[in-house]
Amino acid sequence: MTTPDRPPVVGQHPSHLRDYEYKRLGTVSLLPVLDLHSGRIIEIVSDTHKSGRFIVFLKKLEDAYPAPQRIRLILDNHSAHISRETRATWTRCRSV
Repeated sequence: MTTPDRPPVVGQHPSHLRDYEYKRLGTVSLLPVLDLHSGRIIEIVSDTHKSGRFIVFLKKLEDAYPAPQRIRLILDNHSAHISRETRATWTRCRSV
């Protein structure tokens, strides 16, 4: 937390107030891939989840599965997954 909790105030709010901001204390970003055919797991652990680190992860996948093997990823819309830099790199690696 970046600010201390505030105690309840009679007539205003019945419970503690807590700020929405927080500090990442030891939290990491884990990007795993599970190969459904072999059970093999390929992962990368990082302190951040930015496009540059995600691209490193994509290149690690590219090295693990040489062409002509297909790689299919299921991703959410996190900014690192859909950034211009990521799309350019992934298109270079595999035609979508």
